[in-house]
Amino acid sequence: MRNDILEIFDEIEELLERERKHVLRGDLSKFAELLNEKEELLQRLSGVQTEESPRVQMMQSRMQYNQSLLEAAMRGIKSASERLQDIRSVRDGVETYDNRGKRKHLPNTGARRFERRA
Repeated sequence: MRNDILEIFDEIEELLERERKHVLRGDLSKFAELLNEKEELLQRLSGVQTEESPRVQMMQSRMQYNQSLLEAAMRGIKSASERLQDIRSVRDGVETYDNRGKRKHLPNTGARRFERRA
C-alpha cells in the first residue's frame, strides 16, 4: 500500500512539473487533458491514509504556484486582447475630449499616420 501511495505522489509531482512547463511556454491547449489526469490522480489518493504530510504540503504548494502562474498567464492574455482591441478601434477613429471636457469622436479620415502625445 505504501508503494502505491508513493507512486501516486510521484505521478502527481510529474504532472505538476508538466503543467508548470506548459504554462511557462504558453501552451494552454493541454490544460483540459492535464486537469483530467490531475482529477484521476487525486481521486486515487483520496480516502488513502497517509503519513506523508510534508510531501502533501509540498504538492499543495506546487499546485498553488502553478495556479498563480496560470492566473498570470490569463491576465496576460486578457491584457493582450484588450490592447489588440484598442489598436483595432483606432481604425475607426479616436476618442478624445474637446476644450470643454466633452468626449468627442474623431473619425479616421484615411490618413495613415497618427501622432500620439502625452
